[in-house]
Amino acid sequence: MSKVVYKDLGLARILQQVQEAGLARVRVGVVGAKALEPSADGRITLGEEGLINEFGSKDGHVPQRSFLREPLSNNHPLVFRLGTRMVQRIVDGEMTAAEAADAFGAELAQVSRNAIDTGIQPNNAPATIDKKGFDHPLVETGNLRAAIGHQTVRETGEIVEGGASADEFQSFEYSGGDE
Repeated sequence: MSKVVYKDLGLARILQQVQEAGLARVRVGVVGAKALEPSADGRITLGEEGLINEFGSKDGHVPQRSFLREPLSNNHPLVFRLGTRMVQRIVDGEMTAAEAADAFGAELAQVSRNAIDTGIQPNNAPATIDKKGFDHPLVETGNLRAAIGHQTVRETGEIVEGGASADEFQSFEYSGGDE
């Protein structure tokens, strides 16, 4: 005769912490006050610069250079391992759910910064290469890379760790799902 024994490894406690904290999502991208800072040339904000580079400009002059969606999607196994590690740290009592969400966001932001460091496609246009003197898209001043961060957001829209109010966001959200 088989016997099933229930052993709570902390899931109930994790779910309770998440519910009590009202955690809804982790936003990764150019968020909060950084999104509102001017770009290097001062014509647009860093948030707008991020949007233009992530999705391409409406006029087609700037091609899509995904520094958020593609690196996170392409590194899905890493993202999964990071999430699993954070859950384990909650189970082990090393972190609260809010601390784990914050740490997870920090790791995801680093994935995007690393993608810029290693190179984003497509390459720069010949005129841009001549102007810059090198071909490394999204790297000139380092302002966009430095602006990539994260915020943990409650269901109410309140930011858990610093930053701006939810109304000030220009950000990207990663849900981990297929599009």
